Amino acid sequence: MLPVALLIAHNTPATGYESSIYRSTPLIVWFILLLSTVCGVFIVLSQICDVKLGKYLWKIGLLIIYLCYITFISLFIIRGYYLWCMSGDPASHIGWIKQIILTSHVSKDIIYPILHIFSTQIYCISNINILLISKLLPLFFGILYVPFMYILSKIIFRDKREIILSTLASTTLVNSWYLNFTPNACANLYFPLVMFIILKVISVNDVRWEILVVIMAFMYPILHPVPILTCFVLISTLFLPGYIYAKKNTRSTAIKSRYSLRLKITLLFLLFVWSITWISSFYVWESTIRNINMLVSEGGPLKVTELASNINYAKGYGYNVTEQVLKKMGGSLLYVLVAIVSFPIVWKNKNKEYNNLFSLFGPLFIICFLILIIYFSNLPFDPLRMVTYTTTISTMFIGYLLYYFIKKIKTENKKTYIYGLIGLVFLLFIVWINTILTLYPSPYILGSNFQTTQSEVHGMNWLFENRNLDIEITGINFEPIRFGDLLLTSKQKKLQKLYWYIPRYLRIPYHFGYDNKSTLSNHYNQSLYMTINEKDKLIYKDVFPEMAEIRWIPSDFEKLNFDVSLDKIYSSKGVEVFYINGKK
Repeated sequence: MLPVALLIAHNTPATGYESSIYRSTPLIVWFILLLSTVCGVFIVLSQICDVKLGKYLWKIGLLIIYLCYITFISLFIIRGYYLWCMSGDPASHIGWIKQIILTSHVSKDIIYPILHIFSTQIYCISNINILLISKLLPLFFGILYVPFMYILSKIIFRDKREIILSTLASTTLVNSWYLNFTPNACANLYFPLVMFIILKVISVNDVRWEILVVIMAFMYPILHPVPILTCFVLISTLFLPGYIYAKKNTRSTAIKSRYSLRLKITLLFLLFVWSITWISSFYVWESTIRNINMLVSEGGPLKVTELASNINYAKGYGYNVTEQVLKKMGGSLLYVLVAIVSFPIVWKNKNKEYNNLFSLFGPLFIICFLILIIYFSNLPFDPLRMVTYTTTISTMFIGYLLYYFIKKIKTENKKTYIYGLIGLVFLLFIVWINTILTLYPSPYILGSNFQTTQSEVHGMNWLFENRNLDIEITGINFEPIRFGDLLLTSKQKKLQKLYWYIPRYLRIPYHFGYDNKSTLSNHYNQSLYMTINEKDKLIYKDVFPEMAEIRWIPSDFEKLNFDVSLDKIYSSKGVEVFYINGKK
């Protein structure tokens, strides 16, 4: 059935901007993918519950689930999306890669150049278009995420069934970092392999793994600085649960041989020195130090203040914040909750075969605490970026608890364990359905689709080539610098004088001001270029209909064609460019 779904999806490509990939993809595709995944899960669970684990049948079930997982994260490519999220960071990363290809040098502004160098090498060797590479590389890391989780499970568990169930739990799309072409996204999908290497080098006295962990220590900070913070936490707190257990249980044996203090200190020192040396050579280090100094000495804006402001803003428009949090983060919260619930069970069985699993409670709890601490600071990244690491660690406990219930049902057959297993499977099924619906931005999570159409790129390219450089640009959902990064060289960007965000005095008034004045030009004291794309027309119709009457309704865009102060100077299927004849 999967080939049929792929064929149908491929034969119904996107012909323009879609406010939701879920509505635009034929329903039969989603039905086949859901049915195939359910069948795969049923096969795997039935084999796990069987007295004798078969050799091949569970592999077939897991393969079906894995293929469905790959299809979900690649659906926008299958349906022919031209580009993804060019209004965000991916556009800048593509621009930096083009700059490397043109100049053979890495820009001094790139604090995480490994992904750009890797992409440049792929381009030079294969001659694959950079735009295509920007879609394929995140998919490549997303595909590898499940095998990485499998080998991580192998070093944590001895029982094959627990390994299978943990790998199964990693295919539920709960990680949420699958689609964007950014170093942070790729580093997060690479994180299970980093965990595996660290646990392996601590568990096994082998120089080959020690060489590998040194290479990792040098390469990972250059991939992205945020996950390296998690590596510090991981290495420095793995011993904590075992230490606490040894203090509480006098009969337990110390695990000093498994967690060599000398190796951990050496590795931490290497990571710390190299990370600080690297990051401190970029502008972000100075700004971070200044923010911390201002926060300590004078006080200043906190992440938690910004969060409270956003919550109040959303409530002011009648949106249910709790509902959106559960939709977007419910899966991660459930995974962490399952890990916490399993703590007393793992504590009880630690001395038997779960030392590595037990040691993961240290970094898990500390990272959760660290997220709260970051909210009371002003570091240059969102604290929720750390949630993906708690999810990755908690996935191991999902597999453990599932098999714990199965074993108890086999040996004791108590209703409590039967209800526990059914309840956990049901919750995971709900999480899996929800993560499918939140994988792509859509009205379901109050998000506009990150699709970037070819006509939009061509329209912006035309504007950059033909505009009067003394006249500024405005728009509704428009970030000039991003398209400048995508389409222009560094010298051209300086000539264009592009800005990150549209200044307040250039912003387009709601309803284009037609509810107060007869022409749009009456709101400006200067002439401007104005871009209007399909996203502008659909976002308040499909995503935020409750706000349409306040901001923009479809008839507002029709009135532009009758505004005598406007000249339509460019039009394509996805983009219109107007010249606003402002007051002199």
